[in-house]
Amino acid sequence: MGFHMPEAEQVLVKLSIDKKIDLDVVSYMIEESLSEVPRYAITALDQESKLDSFVGKSCEISFVKAVYSDIEPRSFSGIIMSVERTLDAAGSANLQFVIQPVLAVLGLSVHSAIYQKSTSLDILKEVLKRNGLARVKVEGTIPKVKRDTVIQYNENDLAFCRRILAEEGLAFYYHNGKSAETLVLHDVSKPFPSGFEAIELTDVELSDVNRMEATQLHLTRALVPDKVELTHYDADKASSVASGEKKSSETKSPETPSVLEYRHVIVGDLKKNELITLMQASQRPELAISGLCAHPAMHLGQEIDIASTSSKDIEGRYILSSIVYTPLDKTNLSCHFKAVPVSHVPAPERLPKPLIAGVHNAIVVGSTGAKAGDIACDDQGRVLVEFFWDKAASNSGYIRVSEPFAGNGYGGQFTPRVGHEVLVSFLHGDPDAPVVTGQVYTEKNKPPFVEKNTTKSGIRTQLHGDPNELEFDDKAGNELIAIRAAKNFELIVAENVERDVTKLDTTTIGKTSKLDIGEDWNVTVKKAYTNDSDEITLTGKTKIILKVGSSKIVLSSSGIVIDAPKVEISGKSKLDVASKGTLSLSGMSSTLEAKTALNLKGLNISVKGQAMATFESPLTTVKGSGMLTLTGGMAMIN
Repeated sequence: MGFHMPEAEQVLVKLSIDKKIDLDVVSYMIEESLSEVPRYAITALDQESKLDSFVGKSCEISFVKAVYSDIEPRSFSGIIMSVERTLDAAGSANLQFVIQPVLAVLGLSVHSAIYQKSTSLDILKEVLKRNGLARVKVEGTIPKVKRDTVIQYNENDLAFCRRILAEEGLAFYYHNGKSAETLVLHDVSKPFPSGFEAIELTDVELSDVNRMEATQLHLTRALVPDKVELTHYDADKASSVASGEKKSSETKSPETPSVLEYRHVIVGDLKKNELITLMQASQRPELAISGLCAHPAMHLGQEIDIASTSSKDIEGRYILSSIVYTPLDKTNLSCHFKAVPVSHVPAPERLPKPLIAGVHNAIVVGSTGAKAGDIACDDQGRVLVEFFWDKAASNSGYIRVSEPFAGNGYGGQFTPRVGHEVLVSFLHGDPDAPVVTGQVYTEKNKPPFVEKNTTKSGIRTQLHGDPNELEFDDKAGNELIAIRAAKNFELIVAENVERDVTKLDTTTIGKTSKLDIGEDWNVTVKKAYTNDSDEITLTGKTKIILKVGSSKIVLSSSGIVIDAPKVEISGKSKLDVASKGTLSLSGMSSTLEAKTALNLKGLNISVKGQAMATFESPLTTVKGSGMLTLTGGMAMIN
């Protein structure tokens, strides 16, 4: 390809508006950089048009004649973002236009939204659609990493999109500038697509008819971090993760600056995607070249090949990362360019996330059809919420809930339910790291103890039906702790229970009471013990002992033993003493007495005294129906 010096009056710029209006351009500045929206500032002659007839109109800017006749010149397109009328000292009326591709419209929007299970491309398309730019085509690298949750909060749409793309090492640009509605994404760790031939340049000292002369060349080398490292806490695994170190292959310095960053939320693999992207971003200023030339068709991502006799450092192949076209004079242009060596990466600047300060309120939500008060959490006790600032009412994805304390299978747990208003904070201020830190009552969800100036506090839980409740009442003179179970109450104590009741202890049981004691049961009553029942059954497997002082009754499987200084048995109408075997009455002295009659009856009756037996009464009758026998060593009948 041959080059020769331009002829006079060859370079002109044409501005066409809506393909209808052509204006004479008197000045321009064409600016394009990777991962930035191009900006085309044009000054044109006009004295009659109304300003409001321009804003938002489509434009095309063209270098109508190439400086070198065999090079197709650049053209650029966009919409008019702003227009200003100026009058100079000579009375000339000019219009100053700022023209940009339609992506610049995102810079006018500020939004708050939640994006779920989406790639950065999905998010970009959703933002474009929301701004009426669904027609914008996106080509090039297709992001594959799906992000669990991405939160945009009061963030400029353009800054937000630039940020999430840069987090994945994705640059964006307009391939040839002709279409303001086709955006190209590119993973900068890979070679740029070779859509254009490499531009061959030389410095002013080297004369080469096959190369265009660069009137200025500046090579810059800067000290950059020697190594980078990332750390992360994986909440799902409850463990810290380190990426390991990644060292620079270029830095040759005794100084060893390094970058150690903590990332609460990561995109993709910490040891691959995140670490590589961080290294690329930290190495951006390490080596770059800038220069001036008159080439009318430079494109971002295009390769340039520089030859130099003055400095071998400058020689080499580079990738264009920035282009600025301005008029050198009325007929010639100048292009100020920046580029990085092909061995380096023109990584996009990693933009910081805007920090979310303070506490936000939100409403807990569940699956479709969930009603207020329903339980809706996962197996980690996490809940879904909707933020009031999210116009689309998207849920947050499952977020963790802060508790008074949390251990492995133990701790406090009060999981918010559907319809509850909760307070949400953001770890490290990161919008992508929400956590529920509390709950608040509302007009719909009122406190359990709602009296004015109430002295009550406590806990009341309820799903359906009656509540479970732990109540504290600090009212002077009526202090109270009350536990109420809606259905069942279970108390399990591993060892000891002590109860100290100063006055009255009342237990009311509606139906059955059951007491199961493994060993002993000791009850001490200092005064009276009363058991009032229709029927009392005492069962002992070996014996039951009733004891008062020196008197006791022993009931065992072999019999009943009554042992007391004195035993009285009294029947008001009748007393029956019966035995299927032998009935014995014994004592030092025994008396059988009846007020009216005493009958002794049996098949055989034997009355025997070891020393003497005496039968005495005012009237005594001894009668035998058959035979009567009276015998003795001596028989006396008087």
